Amino acid sequence: MTEYMIPDLPGIINLSKDAIDEVSGKISQSYFGYPYFQYLFNGDYNESAVKLIYSIAMKSENKNVIGVVSEDGGAVALYMRPDSKGIGIVKYLLSGGLKLPFVTSYSTLSRLIAFEKYSTELMNKYANEDTWYLMNLSTVPGSRHTGATSSVVRPMLDHLDSIGCPCYLETNKDENVPMYEHFGFEVMEKGNVPNSNVPHYAMLRQPKPR
Repeated sequence: MTEYMIPDLPGIINLSKDAIDEVSGKISQSYFGYPYFQYLFNGDYNESAVKLIYSIAMKSENKNVIGVVSEDGGAVALYMRPDSKGIGIVKYLLSGGLKLPFVTSYSTLSRLIAFEKYSTELMNKYANEDTWYLMNLSTVPGSRHTGATSSVVRPMLDHLDSIGCPCYLETNKDENVPMYEHFGFEVMEKGNVPNSNVPHYAMLRQPKPR
């Protein structure tokens, strides 16, 4: 469908192999202390595993993921198009999933699988066939509070407004909620990551009239 094509916006990058490696590295640098990853790795952050997890997601859904990087390179956003069919097990394994047991523990893998199931069910509850998924928004410490984050979010949301598409995201940090509300997202449901007290917010933004 024409409206799902990659828009011509500032910061859009081609997710080549080298770009995926660079972007996943920036993402993994951004998540030290993030509640979900503290839970996932039982309090011991595993940067290599986080980098691999996002690398797998981008490789397996390469044609359906749009990467946006700020001018200073410190902020990254990944958007998944509505026509994505999800990451199947075969595609997941071929995209690097076989490496995960070698960089993390089986208990972490078990928690990851349980979370993905929970997350997918929640997304299916609130997203429709036209909903884009903001699957990642991360900013390295040196680029926070500089406008870099807004630069990878605002133009894309304006584009979604122009084509009349909603956008869905999830966050596990209470402090992030006001920021997303500033961008027009609303909390649809608050729960907890399975078998933990880590908060999990499902947020949806309806397209704004132009």
